[in-house]
Amino acid sequence: MSKDNVALIMDQNSRKFHVEKVSVIEPGPDDVVVEIHTVGICGTDLHFWHEGGIGDAKVTSHVFGHETSGTIVKTGKNVTTLNIGDRVCIDPNICCASCFHCRNGEYNLCQYVDFSLPKPYQGHFCKYFTHPALYVHKLPENISLEEGSMVEPLACAIWACKRANVGMGKKILICGAGSIGLLCLLASKALGSSTIVVTDVKLGRIQSAEKLGADKVILVQSRDPQEVAKQIVEAFGCQPDITLDCTGTEAAAQTAIYAAAPGGVVEIVGMPHKHANLPILEIVLKELNVIGCLRFVHCFSIALDLMSSGKVDIKPLMTHKFKLHDAEKAFHTSLTGNDGSIKVSLSLIDS
Repeated sequence: MSKDNVALIMDQNSRKFHVEKVSVIEPGPDDVVVEIHTVGICGTDLHFWHEGGIGDAKVTSHVFGHETSGTIVKTGKNVTTLNIGDRVCIDPNICCASCFHCRNGEYNLCQYVDFSLPKPYQGHFCKYFTHPALYVHKLPENISLEEGSMVEPLACAIWACKRANVGMGKKILICGAGSIGLLCLLASKALGSSTIVVTDVKLGRIQSAEKLGADKVILVQSRDPQEVAKQIVEAFGCQPDITLDCTGTEAAAQTAIYAAAPGGVVEIVGMPHKHANLPILEIVLKELNVIGCLRFVHCFSIALDLMSSGKVDIKPLMTHKFKLHDAEKAFHTSLTGNDGSIKVSLSLIDS
């Protein structure tokens, strides 16, 4: 293991990236050091980069990244489940394990969670990263390191589906065919949904949803949510049981509520703005279950099993890969969706 470590840092004022040398954190007795291979760019990374934060969470100079794969290069003295040379992916959620939510099995709601988000030098866009072994998962032999960086976002999609009770025979509407929307499509198919309709405002993304197995797709052109809802009902031949709004936009949430079947579920999966105008009366009169979705709970092993078994093939989503020094171009590509980009990642090899 080299003693040299570098990280991708964003300056808060200019929003520009630069690479600089940082120290390697010496592992504690229960930690491992991972030589990072690939890190995907998440929608939360884009929010922090483009908007400077999410809601009340603002950022200063920091390291991004939490969709990560790599190789173990050092282990703490108590670590027995992982060895040097193991190929792994990282669960970025380190919960306190003692609060009410943790003890209730809802560790994603832990108010003391130590998540690999933009605190100084805490993200994974670096050559070496130290992490508790408990939250590091060994990759099956048939999953590459590049694919390993997709385990975390797939886990998020699986949790979204589980929380909304996606399952056999259900009619599912997915608003938004970006990376999380398409992962929800793949997860919904794996869980046995009978009909899946996907909407988006971009033709290329709609075409991607078709290729990945959506039963029907709708290119959204109207700005009237009720008009779009009518198109959705026509596509299904009825109202959808469950809607996963993977856009985080006010218009999509409104559309989802208007389209939903009475007693149905509307889940906000994409990261929204702090406030939105929603048709509350529609929610009441249809007795809708409008719910949120935060990260995941016990979904890493499910994601690994689905990928390893071939039930979910995430390779078509892995469209663009950049070196660390090309981070700005990578983030612009991910933000705009240009060149048919779906999931954009950074390679830390030889950085």
